[in-house]
Amino acid sequence: MEDLQFDPVFQEAKTPISWVPDSDRVQQPNPDLKDSSLGEVDESLLESMLCDSGSRLIPSGLSRSNSTADEYVMFVNAGGDASNETDSSVKFLADTYFEGGNVLRTNEHINDGGDYPFIYQSARVGNFYYRFNCLPPGYYYVDIHFTEIINTNGPKGMRVFNVFIQEEKVLSDFDIFAVVGANKPLQLVDSRVSVKEDGVVVIRFEGVNGSPVVSGIGIRRAPNVSVPKLVVEHFKCNNCDAEIEVPSAQMKLMQTKSTAKYEKKIESLPLSANLKQKNAMRHGCL
Repeated sequence: MEDLQFDPVFQEAKTPISWVPDSDRVQQPNPDLKDSSLGEVDESLLESMLCDSGSRLIPSGLSRSNSTADEYVMFVNAGGDASNETDSSVKFLADTYFEGGNVLRTNEHINDGGDYPFIYQSARVGNFYYRFNCLPPGYYYVDIHFTEIINTNGPKGMRVFNVFIQEEKVLSDFDIFAVVGANKPLQLVDSRVSVKEDGVVVIRFEGVNGSPVVSGIGIRRAPNVSVPKLVVEHFKCNNCDAEIEVPSAQMKLMQTKSTAKYEKKIESLPLSANLKQKNAMRHGCL
């Protein structure tokens, strides 16, 4: 925990929302959990913490080689300052759009920090949420960047929290240290959200044990979801000759029922013929 700088920075949200953060809860770590090594990543933990099947957890930092890096419409450097990299189209905004929490910074080296390690040397920690209220309506991907720069000696279970986007839980019982250890990035990417006419996206962090922490939030444009076109067919009423619109799905169901009805009639023909033949023989007609 050396070289940490603590700044009690608070900022009022311009448009407050009804959710109010609970008081910060600091509990004792689970004694049954052992310290995490800084070596291999526990793949089973990556899957167990995810709630949204469309999201992925990546144990590495943001890199220029990743095509998504140039797709951000905004990227907030949580707990940090603005930065314009000359060889990148990514514009890093200073920490803003938040409500509550404190700022923490470190000068420690970030392992696998990618091309922008400064993102992971600062963080917002405590009870907080982010409210982005300036996005044009449409579909977006939200990427959230994490690093454990506080409890660098562990153990597991010291910091466990949930993450919600638009009140949908995308991370459950999330423990950065348990997955990658300390001073190493962990990205949640490809969380798809729909932004309505109000242009608002809310990202809420809920402590389970200790306080939530975040190092950066990026928002990218996502392709619109294609909606299958409704195909409408017509048929004429036998009584009035009027044309009646019927959706193709309903028409297929009607045709299926009609086919099944005639198949049953066809199947019953041999049985009916046999019965008629037997009755005729019984009455001496044959």
